[in-house]
Amino acid sequence: MNSFFILCRTLFGYFIVGIMGVICFIPCIFVACLPEKYRFDNRLYYGAVALFFRVIVWATFLPIKIEGKENIPVEPAIIIANHQSAFDIPMLGSLVGTMPHIWLFLKKYTKYPIFGFVARRMNVVVDSSGLRKLVGSIEQAGRLIQGQHRHVLLFPEGGRHIDGSVHRFFYGFAILAHESKRPVVPVMMFNLGKIYPPGAFLLRPHPVKIIIGKPFLFEDNDTYETFSNRVHAWFIKQVETNSL
Repeated sequence: MNSFFILCRTLFGYFIVGIMGVICFIPCIFVACLPEKYRFDNRLYYGAVALFFRVIVWATFLPIKIEGKENIPVEPAIIIANHQSAFDIPMLGSLVGTMPHIWLFLKKYTKYPIFGFVARRMNVVVDSSGLRKLVGSIEQAGRLIQGQHRHVLLFPEGGRHIDGSVHRFFYGFAILAHESKRPVVPVMMFNLGKIYPPGAFLLRPHPVKIIIGKPFLFEDNDTYETFSNRVHAWFIKQVETNSL
């Protein structure tokens, strides 16, 4: 594709996202300033977030194919995905729409002033610098979803990888699945690392394929390791049979 066209499309995308960022982040900041009992499940916040994510996805003008839409849960679940790009966040977030959900974010992604403030107030920041802090983050997520109609969204690889493979998973999602008795819904996303890899400016055109798998349940004979391995094996299978 012509480089000038790619540049123009990228700049248009940034322009649209910038406008929507201002429009949507105003209510998000307002809600983030409220006490906890008014923040979570707030329709104003999740409506603004859903609109922002959908506009970002639309503004890329990328061909997107989604398989397994019927597996998108209505009941609260733990939704996990492979991680290749910053674009993974709006892509995964757009799948859950306006249903209340909590992200597990690595601490380093909250360094940006406005985004970081909202992320810390509306989600769970994961500090991986020590085991005690990491466990504390998982416990906080469990507290926020206990008895509540809220999804949990996270990337179990703990970072972005653009080599086309799925790296090893951390056990946090398995602990949450065991403690909350909630299903884990796997989402495999292809080509986002090619479209917008870490450090990129231009938005490269590639087809996007998303596969939403059937839910995994933590069984009586599972350990955190065996459950994590079962889910991880599903992702490996998608890479082997569906790569673009």
